[in-house]
Amino acid sequence: MPTWLAFSLVALAFAAGATWVSRRLLDTQVGWVRSVIISLVVFSLSIPLVLWMLEQSHVYADGKFLVSWPVVTTFFALILGWVFAVVVVVIVISEFLVPTRPLSNPIVIEGHTDAAQYSGRYSNWELSADRANAARRVLEDGGLGPARIVEVRGMADRQLRNADNPLDPRNRRITIFLPFTTKLDDDAAPPTPPDSGRSGT
Repeated sequence: MPTWLAFSLVALAFAAGATWVSRRLLDTQVGWVRSVIISLVVFSLSIPLVLWMLEQSHVYADGKFLVSWPVVTTFFALILGWVFAVVVVVIVISEFLVPTRPLSNPIVIEGHTDAAQYSGRYSNWELSADRANAARRVLEDGGLGPARIVEVRGMADRQLRNADNPLDPRNRRITIFLPFTTKLDDDAAPPTPPDSGRSGT
């Protein structure tokens, strides 16, 4: 088998395995093209290092192996495992820096307040709505596309984070939702909400 063909097959095997592991780690899709390129680059750069390690460990010299084949096989298994781990790490880092499929979920922003009441016509409803709208402006100023924001809600003090202490400052907050956009199958039943202990009619 030609050397270039063997090299390509090993690199493709690395790409397939590293892509599968990266998808499991990130729980998202990873681009095959990127994985193949990273595998080829890392595998190519590792060859001089592997040869140097073989010579320093007196396993390989003058174009031939100096130890038995079981030792050679074990050595190569360890080296390939190390290279594989490097490939996975590089793929994961690249996905964090430049995602293959950036999030496109719609965004819902909610503003909340504690139970302290304002005097006059400016109530917790206006305050919570202004709080959510301020968060919207910050997100858009940071580069978020305005089309992704589908709702901005003011919830006042109707959903307290700490219901035991309605005046707790932690109740003053914003909540950002990224709803899933995947549709249920026609035959799939919607999930049953957990039993809250309340009866209804």
